[in-house]
Amino acid sequence: MVNSMQRIGPFTTMVTNPCHMCEGSGKISQPNKDCESCKGKCEYTEEKIIDIQIPRGVSMGHQVKFDGFGEQAQNEDDMPGDLIFEVFVQPDPLFERNNLDLIYKNKISFKESLIGKMITIPQYDKEIQMDISEFGVIQPNYDYIIPGKGMKSGSKVGNLLVRFTIDYPTKPLTEEVKNTLKEIL
Repeated sequence: MVNSMQRIGPFTTMVTNPCHMCEGSGKISQPNKDCESCKGKCEYTEEKIIDIQIPRGVSMGHQVKFDGFGEQAQNEDDMPGDLIFEVFVQPDPLFERNNLDLIYKNKISFKESLIGKMITIPQYDKEIQMDISEFGVIQPNYDYIIPGKGMKSGSKVGNLLVRFTIDYPTKPLTEEVKNTLKEIL
């Protein structure tokens, strides 16, 4: 440690800081220009390639830790830090995620909610083709479950939830159309 005194007018202050030569270790390395690793600078950089295995289906914030690969010890008694990789999962434009369940939103017309239609759901394994008339009359914002088609993580598999938004007609219905609907429904 280095003690230094500083006078400011009638006041004197004493400040203690770590030594700039040994950085508080109490030992000063003698440069050796013949050293292959540091070329006399007493420090060197070493590159290492680290293989990271990110498990399938991990969620946001999953961490992979490598002991001793972080900030390296500056003193003999210190231990090197750990290198931690944190997984950031980008949002998908088509799917939302709820744990292992995937939510797919699809907009259909009022007519299609009554009589059905073929839809294609893109997925990481392969596309799912389905006729929504199998669900009957489609209810808006109701989750229609397709079991086992969600995210996979180890031996666990989530479900695919299909949520429909219905685009209702905005024009007023004519009396003739209203009467026809009354007869049908």
